[in-house]
Amino acid sequence: MNRDLQRELAFIVEKVQQVGQTQLSRRQDITVEYKAHRNDLLTNIDVSSERELVSAIRGRWPHDGFLAEEEHTSGSDAEWCWVIDPIDGTRNYVSGSGPWSISIALEHRGIALLGVVHDPLHAETFTALRGSGAQLNATSLRVATSGALGSALLGATFETSEAGRSTASRLLSAFLPRVGDVRRLPAALNLSYAAAGRVDIGFVVGGRAWDVRAGELIAAEAGLEVRTREHEGSTLTLVSPPVLSEGFLHMVESSS
Repeated sequence: MNRDLQRELAFIVEKVQQVGQTQLSRRQDITVEYKAHRNDLLTNIDVSSERELVSAIRGRWPHDGFLAEEEHTSGSDAEWCWVIDPIDGTRNYVSGSGPWSISIALEHRGIALLGVVHDPLHAETFTALRGSGAQLNATSLRVATSGALGSALLGATFETSEAGRSTASRLLSAFLPRVGDVRRLPAALNLSYAAAGRVDIGFVVGGRAWDVRAGELIAAEAGLEVRTREHEGSTLTLVSPPVLSEGFLHMVESSS
């Protein structure tokens, strides 16, 4: 491959932290538009953050492709491709109701090798390199090897379309009586929180590549099982410790 992924990771971490500071400082300058529907928000800060990230990466690696949420999908079939969500959790960012993140993954021939999820609000940066483990800031992440579904804390993410809400409603109706509790989180942080043991299981309904790719790698490198399923027309991303995987998958399948 002839690329120094450690150096690339360090560059991306520095850049997302810079962009995160800008996002924090510009929360009073937000303008909001709507994409597919009224719950699908787009801000001027989403756009400017993505442009800054793409420009910085393109300046270093001009031949790489991009698959980004807002404006930049070019060369996404290139050998090396950056998968970017400049603000995952835009409603939280706009409303001040919770955390959001910047999510970036680097794929080589469709396989994620590098993942970064940065939470500007809490100054937390989750990182992973394939085969080298996952970290939160300077602390290595490794999930517990024990647990029970009945006491598990479930992280939930679902797209805000009518179809996504409908699927999530049926899944949550099946899950709630059988797990300890549920927290709703943006996708990238949901998967990263699972890697850090803050939630026991993470599931994402209708996640796109830019929502989940970095978080999937971070979760896998922390020792979680990562599975993808098609369910009622939506893609489900499921991360959980091996000891909980089969029981949780059974709950998903029995919810249909």
